[in-house]
Amino acid sequence: MLGLVVVLWCVYASDCFVRQQQGHWTLRAGVWKRIHAVGEPDVQILGERFAFAWTPLLPWLTAYSFAGRDFSTKAARRRLETLGQQVRWLNVASGGLFLWLMAILPLLVLTDRFLSVLLVWTIVAAVVWACTLVLFFSAYKRTHRRSPPFEVWLTMTLSPVSLMRAPSVVVFSAAGDVHPLAAAAVLCDDSEFLRVARLWYFDDADSRVRVEDIAKDRGLLERLSAGPDTWEPGVSQFCPRCHATYMPAARGCSDCGDFALRPLVITPAQST
Repeated sequence: MLGLVVVLWCVYASDCFVRQQQGHWTLRAGVWKRIHAVGEPDVQILGERFAFAWTPLLPWLTAYSFAGRDFSTKAARRRLETLGQQVRWLNVASGGLFLWLMAILPLLVLTDRFLSVLLVWTIVAAVVWACTLVLFFSAYKRTHRRSPPFEVWLTMTLSPVSLMRAPSVVVFSAAGDVHPLAAAAVLCDDSEFLRVARLWYFDDADSRVRVEDIAKDRGLLERLSAGPDTWEPGVSQFCPRCHATYMPAARGCSDCGDFALRPLVITPAQST
């Protein structure tokens, strides 16, 4: 039985990797629900033919994929709030299934109590499985305006381990028309938003005005072009794109393709 638990966890962990399309950004919850944005796949197989993004281990902490051109933060907020409402009960059901299979089951196995409660455990598992499945189909149809593809339908119906990932399956690509920066403006804290905004500002010249508008709406326009708040002794330059700091002899940012460096400026607040 302990081997079965290990297999369940291995299968579940592998299900946390979701196929990621080229050019998409993944925004996912990290420690203490802090949202982190990633513009590159976490795992690539056979070059860039098979790319995967990691989604949070806990099923109620969903991840999103964005690659759209809609910079409207108001539209992004409405879309994300709607998605959150549509998977609210699915989060509860899939979370219950996760706890029942991945926490209660190992506990019963480790304490040699599983066989004595096998019937009750199986009935509860079947009920939660069925409820989660019904809620998944309902949420998917509401968010995508269609039924899930056959392979998704089959996987979710036959595998309770995959069904635990139902919230991420529903919302992962459901807001794909939203621009990653607009999503970051809604989901991320100031430091993470600024990190993403700087990447878009310097990598996509056509979007700079919109990047500035979004930063201005958040009251962060001045910080968009400012240097890092703190740095280690001895450095005198920084990369405006990634905020890496460098010694005086450096000529370009090695992490950003020799991006031109700027001098660090000590503000009055930092000098005190």
